[in-house]
Amino acid sequence: MFKDFNIDDMEAKNRSVSANSPKVVFFPLKPADGHKELNMLARVMPKYISMRLERFNKFEIFYVYFLNRNGAAESEVQISLPDNLSDDKFIDEYLTKLNIAYDVAFYGEIGRGPEGDINIKVNSYSKAAGKPSLVYSDCFKLNEINRGVGEISNKISLAADGEGECLTSDEHESLTRCETNSFEALYDYFEIMDALTLRNPYTPLADPLVEESLEALKGDSSFVYLIDSIVFICDDFLRFNMSGRAVQICDRAIEISASAYKLFLTKAKILLNANDYDGAFKTLRDCLDINPNVGDVAYNFGKLALSMQKIEDAKFAFNKMIECDYSVSSAYDNLGVMAAAEGDVDSAINFWHKAIEFEPSKVSAYTNLSRAYIELSDFAKAENYLQKARLLNPSYFMIYLNYYVLYKMQGNMEEAEKNYSIALEHNPDLALTDEIRAELKKMITLIDSGNENDALSVAANISEVTDKCWQSYFLSGIALRKLKRVDEAEHNFLKSAQINQKFADAQNELGLIYLSKVRLDDALILFTNAVSLAPANAGFMCNLGLCLIEMKNFERARNTFYKAKYLSPNDAKIDECMAFLNQKADAPEPPNSAGLKGFLNKIKNLFKK
Repeated sequence: MFKDFNIDDMEAKNRSVSANSPKVVFFPLKPADGHKELNMLARVMPKYISMRLERFNKFEIFYVYFLNRNGAAESEVQISLPDNLSDDKFIDEYLTKLNIAYDVAFYGEIGRGPEGDINIKVNSYSKAAGKPSLVYSDCFKLNEINRGVGEISNKISLAADGEGECLTSDEHESLTRCETNSFEALYDYFEIMDALTLRNPYTPLADPLVEESLEALKGDSSFVYLIDSIVFICDDFLRFNMSGRAVQICDRAIEISASAYKLFLTKAKILLNANDYDGAFKTLRDCLDINPNVGDVAYNFGKLALSMQKIEDAKFAFNKMIECDYSVSSAYDNLGVMAAAEGDVDSAINFWHKAIEFEPSKVSAYTNLSRAYIELSDFAKAENYLQKARLLNPSYFMIYLNYYVLYKMQGNMEEAEKNYSIALEHNPDLALTDEIRAELKKMITLIDSGNENDALSVAANISEVTDKCWQSYFLSGIALRKLKRVDEAEHNFLKSAQINQKFADAQNELGLIYLSKVRLDDALILFTNAVSLAPANAGFMCNLGLCLIEMKNFERARNTFYKAKYLSPNDAKIDECMAFLNQKADAPEPPNSAGLKGFLNKIKNLFKK
């Protein structure tokens, strides 16, 4: 539909904190006794305050949990707080030992006064100064905890923002006001947050916790952190392939809090994952009707409407984004693309100029303007906008694709082909024509049916058309691996990974070959890259774990498999690996690593796709 102009995919802006942002570490408070309520508050209050500080996106936050496995019941979680948790020397030594970079750490104590008051003392430890400072020391009634949290948050924010460059005075002041005025809602949230931290992460959440969360929402249906916890609960059920249960919880929460747009967004995401596009579309449309002034809703609705080619709905959403002052440049950019697709080039040009007005570095608007002037045969203006785009982002493929069209229309085929090659380097998928896509589908069918040699013949035909098709190299690698032509498979996986360095599957497959050849360092690099590119892929995580077993780094392997099990809690193969590693942890190292080779042979290729 938008073949000639580049639609802005509207991916969320990079909200990561600056590299120069203060690094702030929060520790649980040290409880004065073993009272259950006191211990709960000791864990959750610092975490909640850290989340309040994190919302400004001005600090790099790290929270220390001290979660342990209960040895008798491997899936149970407990908190084991060090005795010297309130000692500044311990704080610095602990962070140094774990190589955790920090500027300031917050820690302290919590106890009860003679009349049942909550006594809290918070200290900060400055890495640069090498000494502690008192941040807060006071007491309050339990039912005044909303006020107490606000005061502590404000004091901590001032201490964390040592130079006063991160937050404004109004932002510091805003932290004194808790997000809810309801003591019951805040206390219920604390209990829910603690239960979510301590629950068994390898089984679905129990119904009572779900019901408690929904009941708590009735106490304050606009309490944003409580809404976030219900969103987390819905997402958690997806790990167990329980999307129906997740949608049910979303619907019940929406009945309680129809203005909680995050619940609608979560439901829409679940429906999209289930390929229910119509259901997701209706969910987002309903949400936009209820929440017309929330730009995030308009953004998601517009993106979905575009993908479904519902043009009028997309226009409506983009105009809503402009009204909400939300990602305005992207909205204008995409309105321009749609106007151009309808042949209204003058309106398109006006929209793109608007996009640049709101975001002068909007490179896609410059390339779209250049393409418009190419179509109008105004080559001087087209080149002017391409030069500006190249100054902003010299690796953006559309610059060179438009240069290709520009030079081709001017009859300069040498420069045209040169720029097309550069565009291909920056975006290998440009090599994919409809014909090549059909050939790739044919390759997949042939490989799945055991006709690997025929699939390789199809790949040879593709290579005559282009040598930049990373998908063809990858599928050839799969076919060659199945034919046990390992060296040739290695070559093809390497080519696929070189052409598309963000394709995690090629790096994973290449890592498996290196693992079989005992090139462990190379395999470790590839598996680590694959996991960083696809952190939610449990199979990649497991292959990293297997590599670490081969390297006899059993403790790191054990931690890696725990992460994999969290991602895929129903995978029995992961349980087998964890059982082996737990056995290794409890037993002395046998001579010549007896038993290790047999185990690896047993599970070899277990996690291949």
